[in-house]
Amino acid sequence: MIKKQALLGILILCLTTKISKAQSDSSSMRSQFVQYAGVQLNPLLRQIINFNNSNQTTVNPYLLTYSIDDKKTGSGIRIGAGLNYTATTTDDGVTKNVTNEIDYELRLGYEKLIRIGNRWELTAGIDLLLNNTNNFTNTVENGPQTLTTNITDENFNYGIGPMVSLRFYATRRILIGTETSLYYTRGFPTETISEYQSNPGGGPPFYVTSKTSSFSAQATLALPVAFYLIVKF
Repeated sequence: MIKKQALLGILILCLTTKISKAQSDSSSMRSQFVQYAGVQLNPLLRQIINFNNSNQTTVNPYLLTYSIDDKKTGSGIRIGAGLNYTATTTDDGVTKNVTNEIDYELRLGYEKLIRIGNRWELTAGIDLLLNNTNNFTNTVENGPQTLTTNITDENFNYGIGPMVSLRFYATRRILIGTETSLYYTRGFPTETISEYQSNPGGGPPFYVTSKTSSFSAQATLALPVAFYLIVKF
């Protein structure tokens, strides 16, 4: 019985020591680094303040952001991500059109944090970018010879570019921020078209497919029109 109690005591001591060390490590990280997590406010603002029912989208596609910076040096890592999915269907009784589009954006970069007084922060850095867009459209034209057309557009992009952000402290932990960037990207769009027609002119079914590929390069300047609600922890 005494051996069991001693063993239990040793296990409790080891567990307590491990928890204490983990808390110490976590406390040390909080004292050395500062972290920011943000969400873009523009989609919400468009729902609340919609003067002309416009569907205009913001150039900045990154809906979620995260950064971690060293308190002493101001150097840090920043991450951004965005995802957009749309699905539409139209049918007038003769032609049915179904479109699905998915677009994701990722960025990873280095930033330098600079404090400006008590209320403002400035960051400057450089980002690496990845983007992929996939658009699929299915069209069915009903008639004596039903024609089905499938169009798949894919575009993979990568790039690099500088950015600058400005943040304002609304409270000690809540900030409002915006950013501007100049990104250079290269892309490889492809388009695949397939058509199927049943019994054209009373003959056998007809099927044909084609694929085209191309190359694109562009520089995009994103003005500071996207606003972020940011939590500091």
